[in-house]
Amino acid sequence: MNLTKLFKTQAELDKKIVEEKRLQGQDLLEPKILAMQTEIGELANEIPREFKFWSNKENNYEKALIEFVDILHFALSIGNLLEIKPSEVKRQRIKKMGIVKTLIDMQIGAGVLMYRHQSPESNYLKFFNQLLHLGSMLGFTRNEIEQAYYQKNEINHERQANGY
Repeated sequence: MNLTKLFKTQAELDKKIVEEKRLQGQDLLEPKILAMQTEIGELANEIPREFKFWSNKENNYEKALIEFVDILHFALSIGNLLEIKPSEVKRQRIKKMGIVKTLIDMQIGAGVLMYRHQSPESNYLKFFNQLLHLGSMLGFTRNEIEQAYYQKNEINHERQANGY
């Protein structure tokens, strides 16, 4: 996975959105965190067999991958906002948890990113590594994730061009 290219690609989309929506000078960290937490919930809804013990609905891994890359878009965007360098994003050992605990921990970890004074780099790296680990637990390869990211990035550019 070429993180340098992913971070750069995301920065280009973010710049376009900021310019087109006239958001220069606005602090977008909190809205991006909330959007990312929303995407985590949307991903969870695509894998109901993991937590909806009351439902017979099957997991939809195709839709889950789309939601996963939505999370990745916001994670990269937040990383750029926090001035995380792609070279700093190294695989860390993380506590192995099941999918449900990982999703909950990611929700909490995303919220912690709001507190910039509390070691944002360390918190971001933990979150990002959890995200990659979650992808692995869901059976997504790094190549699949990267390809899906670029496909969704094109869609996001089209949406912006069409007044989304």
